[in-house]
Amino acid sequence: MTGSIILTEGNLSQSGVFNSSINKAPFNRLTLNLRGLNLQGRKIGLKKLNLYYSWPNVQSGTSITISWKVGSTYNDYIWTLPPNTNYGSMSELNSSLQTFCITNGLYHITSTGSNVYYIELKSNSSTYKIDLSLFPVPTGLPATYTAPANFPGYPSTTATPRVLIPTGSELIGILGLPAGLYDGATIPKVFSSIYVPQLTPVSTVFLTCNIAKNDVPINGSTVIQAFTTRGTEYGAMIEIQPAEISWYEIDSNSNNLEVQFFDQAFNQLQIQDPQICLHLEVK
Repeated sequence: MTGSIILTEGNLSQSGVFNSSINKAPFNRLTLNLRGLNLQGRKIGLKKLNLYYSWPNVQSGTSITISWKVGSTYNDYIWTLPPNTNYGSMSELNSSLQTFCITNGLYHITSTGSNVYYIELKSNSSTYKIDLSLFPVPTGLPATYTAPANFPGYPSTTATPRVLIPTGSELIGILGLPAGLYDGATIPKVFSSIYVPQLTPVSTVFLTCNIAKNDVPINGSTVIQAFTTRGTEYGAMIEIQPAEISWYEIDSNSNNLEVQFFDQAFNQLQIQDPQICLHLEVK
């Protein structure tokens, strides 16, 4: 005989009722009070899982300092990436940087109406790296350019902007660049990733179940399913339905069933969308 256990967003709350004004992201733990039901000696496995791809690549938020030389003095501007933000490509991240430059007047406009930026982020597919490019700002307005109304001013000698990536910044992993000051001085300069860039830090998702038996448990629970986001756009539905259920013996008389989501390093997954439907089969 078999039976089903269905866990949904209500199981994200200890009360069994999800309240969006109280229960806040991340959502990475589903629980169910078994109310004295002893499942010891039976088997459990995943039949189906639906959830949205909603764990961002910028989780806690991060800031870097961009310094622009006016005369002989550098003025600092703070580019902040807000928490729980996802950048699906380096092009999206660079667009955010360009928007920051526009807001602060750190650009020029050509005669055809195109913007000229003096700092750029770009993926380099041939080297599998991210390139941070810095370009020298002239000492005066070029003949064919115009400056925005909020343009901060020109350096007394040609100089690129400076970029300071602080220790602990999430951009270190995303860009593959170590913390430090990046300065091209008076010439164009490209800084390429030192580490392998991780635009999508989560490569694998592990689903664990506390009552499933495993002779080598990890983090006190058994991994009952592993999956990736391959082929899924950020914000789209992920559907996991194994062709065959992998059965795990239930070796516990616990009154509580607990299912959790982790990344490949067994950090809790920072799921932002509570719409999760998990179907476990018991036999």
